[in-house]
Amino acid sequence: MPELASDILQKIQANRLDNDDLLITVATYDMRFELYNWIAFMKAAKEDRFLILCTDSALYQHLTHTGYKDQAVLVSKDWSNSGTVAGILQRLVYLDINPLMLDINQLVLQPRTREYLSTLMHIRWNTQLIVAQDSQSRINSGFIYLMRDSYPVKRLMALLLQTQMDRPDLTLQEAFNKTLDQFPLDLKSGFTLLLDALHFPDGESYFSRNLSKEIGINPYMVHVNHKTGKERIDLLKEHQLWYVDEEHIKQLDQQITNE
Repeated sequence: MPELASDILQKIQANRLDNDDLLITVATYDMRFELYNWIAFMKAAKEDRFLILCTDSALYQHLTHTGYKDQAVLVSKDWSNSGTVAGILQRLVYLDINPLMLDINQLVLQPRTREYLSTLMHIRWNTQLIVAQDSQSRINSGFIYLMRDSYPVKRLMALLLQTQMDRPDLTLQEAFNKTLDQFPLDLKSGFTLLLDALHFPDGESYFSRNLSKEIGINPYMVHVNHKTGKERIDLLKEHQLWYVDEEHIKQLDQQITNE
C-alpha cells in the first residue's frame, strides 16, 4: 500500500486532536450546500479541527476559496479504491490516528459530544469500533469511530472494501452490515459498541417518530438520512437546522466558474 502524499499527511497531522482522534467527512461538489451546513454545526459544537476528504477537484477548489484549504484534501488515485468511504477508511486505520467518520448529514447538536464518544471508546479495554444504529437496529454507516492499530478493525475494513468490490450494487450501509455479520458473535460484540438510538438517532427516529423528544432527551447527534435532496434541506429549514447562506454559495459558484 503506497504512502499517502506528504501534503495529505501534513493536513492529517495539523487537524488531529490531542487524543489522536481525527474528525473526517467525505463529500463531493454536489454536496457542498449540505457540507457547509455540517461545518456550521461542527463550529457551533466548538469542533474547529476536522478534515474534509474531497472526491472531486471542484469541491476542493470551492473549499479553498471559502478559507478551508488547510482542512480539505483531494482524494487522489493512489488512495485504495479512490472515492469510496471504505477505501479511505482502510488507508486511515494504518496511520497513528483514531478516525471518526461522520456523514455530512450527521449533525453534531451538542458541544463536547466528541469527548463523550472518546470516553466510550476507552472506558472498556476491548472496544475498538463504535457505530450508530438505525431505526431497524442495523448498523448506520453515517457514524464510524475506529481505534488505531487494531487488528479486528483492519480486518473489518479490508473485508468491507472487498465486499464493496464484489457487490458494487450495495450501499455502504448494506455492505458494512453484511461484512460485520461475517464475524463470530462473541468477537463482534466484544470489539464493537453500539450507540443508543435515543441520544444518537437517525432521521426516522428523530423527525418522523419523535422518540427522543417524547421522553425529554436532547440528542448528541442526529443523522438526517431518511430524506434526500430538496426534501432534506426543507426539513432542516423547518426544524431550524439549516445554517447555510445559499445565495452566497451560489455567488461563489459563479465567481469560481468565471476565474
